[in-house]
Formats: sequence, structure tokens, C-alpha cells
Amino acid sequence: MMDNKVHISDGTTGRMPSAKSNKNHLFGHAIAEDLVRRYFSRSLDKKDKVGLAAFGMHVLCHPPERRVLKLCYLCELMAVIAGLVMFFSSYLLRFDATSTFGIMGAFFANVSLMCNLCGIINCLFMGFKISTGKGSVYEALDVLQGVGQTVNLIVFGVNGAGMAYMFYSLDLTTDDYLRWANLGIFIPAFCYSYGFVIWYVLSYEPLSWWHQWSWNYELFKPMYIIAWLRMGRVPMRERAAAQLEYLLADLPDDVMAILKADGNV
Repeated sequence: MMDNKVHISDGTTGRMPSAKSNKNHLFGHAIAEDLVRRYFSRSLDKKDKVGLAAFGMHVLCHPPERRVLKLCYLCELMAVIAGLVMFFSSYLLRFDATSTFGIMGAFFANVSLMCNLCGIINCLFMGFKISTGKGSVYEALDVLQGVGQTVNLIVFGVNGAGMAYMFYSLDLTTDDYLRWANLGIFIPAFCYSYGFVIWYVLSYEPLSWWHQWSWNYELFKPMYIIAWLRMGRVPMRERAAAQLEYLLADLPDDVMAILKADGNV
């Protein structure tokens, strides 16, 4: 028979040591506690990275009564964006495309539709989870574990819509000068959108980005490099440590109770 004891991480490594167990918690609670200890661990060990769950974990710095509002706003915002992009993508999806540009445009429009549809479904179930809870650490982390995946789906969906529009315009435009003009507008707009995220989001949220897995880092490596230059070439780990100390200075009691129970604070 399987052991009914739940093992909780010690906060310094991502492993689940057999020396610690807690019979009074559900398994989901143990996962939440492990994520809290790893995210707020001063060691910043690479083995402690929590991956996509790190996106949005700053919401734990708010008291329980405000977490529900923050999470509801986040899910609603993602759902609205995904829905609007879906309408745009559905217009660009042509099943009668025959040219190379037309086929590529239809492909990216289909990718955009599927990514945003999955994102909306995710928001639906995350919203249901939020509405049935009281804003506790465990309930918040149940939702936060899916936020990062949903953000990536919508980002890929928006990128797919942009690519679909580019190929759609290239396919329908007959004048070569106008075709190059359309391409010349799309490329700067595409670069600007990522530049905005780097300049005002990635640069100021080093802790969330430090916790990302290696595949995420390699996928968005140019963004990390530009953010490093933007912040005076200060290593991300050093910036993440500074932000962590700022967050630890004023954490709610329920989060501090989890950290103090393991001796991390």
C-alpha cells in the first residue's frame, strides 16, 4: 500500500525529504507549502525554482481578503484579451487558401485560435476555484499554479494572430511597395511589444523570472539579456535577492506561518 504521509520540501532544495511528514494536511496543502518555501527561500538555489507557478506569486504578499480581487482581475483580464484575439483570428482563418502566404496565415490563425481558446477555458476553471474560496494561501496557490501556463498560451495566441495577419496581408496585397510597407510596419510593432515587456515588466520582476525553468530562459533569452543591460548589468540573482528581501519584510501572517514552521525566516 502507498504511504499516506505527505512529505514537504525543506525549502533549500526542490526534493521531498522523507524525514518530514504531515498527517494533518491534504496533499494539495503540502504542494502549496512547498512552493511557498521554495519561492521565498533566501538560498535562491536553482534546484528550488518553481517554474511557471512563480508568475503571480506576488499576490501572496497581499492579505487574504485582497487576494481574491487580485486573482479575479488577473483571470478576467486574460479571458477578455484571449476572447478579443479569438475574434480577430477567426476572421483571418481561411480554409480555401492556396498560396504559400495564405496557407501560412491560416496555420498561424488556427494556432492563435486554439491557444486562446485553451486560455479562456483555463480562466473559466480558475475563476470557479477563486469564487469558491476565501483567499487562503492554499486556495491562491491552487490558482497560481495554472496562471503561468495560461499567460504563455495567450502570449503564443497573440503572437500567432500577429503572424497570421502579416501573412494574410502579404497574400492579399498585390502592390509590391504596399506589401513591403505592411511588413515594415509589422516588424517594428512586434519588436516594440516585446521591448515594452522587457523595459517595464521583466526588468522590475527579477524574482519571478529567476524562478523560471531553463526552457523558458532559452526561449526568451534575448529578453533576459536586454533586461540585464537595462538594469546596469546587475546579475538577475542579485536583483532577485534584493526583491526577495523587500517582500519578506512585510508578508501576511499566513505566509509567514508557513515559512517560520520550517525555520526559513
